[in-house]
Amino acid sequence: MLGRACSNYFAKAFSNLWKNRLFSLLSTATIVFCLLLLGIALILGSNITYVSKQLEVQYEIHAYVDLSYSEADAKRLQSKINDIPYVDTATFVSKEEALAGMEESMADSASAFEMLHGEENPLPHTYDITLTDVSKANEVVAEVSKLVGIDEVKNRSDVLNSIINTSRAAQAVSMIGMIIFALVGIFIISSTIKMSVTARQREIEIMKYVGATDWYIRWPFIIEGTVMGIIGALIAYVPVTIGYANIVSWWQSNGAGMFELIPLIDLQARVILIFAIMGCFLGAFGSVISIRKHLKV
Repeated sequence: MLGRACSNYFAKAFSNLWKNRLFSLLSTATIVFCLLLLGIALILGSNITYVSKQLEVQYEIHAYVDLSYSEADAKRLQSKINDIPYVDTATFVSKEEALAGMEESMADSASAFEMLHGEENPLPHTYDITLTDVSKANEVVAEVSKLVGIDEVKNRSDVLNSIINTSRAAQAVSMIGMIIFALVGIFIISSTIKMSVTARQREIEIMKYVGATDWYIRWPFIIEGTVMGIIGALIAYVPVTIGYANIVSWWQSNGAGMFELIPLIDLQARVILIFAIMGCFLGAFGSVISIRKHLKV
């Protein structure tokens, strides 16, 4: 009995899709448009968060060892720094390595550094510290500063706050954007489907008069909306992924250097899943809203 009812619902839904193909096409196009906007918001938000995570990994705290410490004494501080919570790595940079780095970065003025080698080297031994959680940077700075032998700790709080705030803002904007596009999509799609429902108002009234239940009338419309949603999701998926693949390729070819975009393969499953869910939701919910008042006969 249930199987027969389901087959009737699907048969009627597909029959209506074909008979009202102009409205079906218009509704599907609306879903595609909404999903394209949703896809842009999703990809943009995901990439901003992804880039923020890369910047977090690159973020470092610089701890300068007291100038009176020999290299051997300075190296003994490494285990103490590593024991501090939220410290990921503590890389020791000797004063000679620091001077060599300066010479390399200022190759045109390399001769000016010749007299600074050996005992005349004014630079301190340094630790470049990376964190497991950049939001704990201030706590780590406080603990490193307490160590005997650490003369100064530099923490670019402005850079840190920018990274954290950008990551949080990206997540919030992406979520808000998806909600807004979903609401706009429901409104547009319900308006579009309403035209199709209005065209079949006489048919619905006859079904009500002969005793058809509300759900018997609703289900074909819900199935229609769901089918249009799935088709819309598949159509929207193609330009979104092709467009994003071209953007990633261009970014890689033009020497991004500072950071990378999310590889397409890592986004594909998420995009198609969200598109399928949102497409079905927009189509089905839009149909339910559109038919509601026509059931009050």
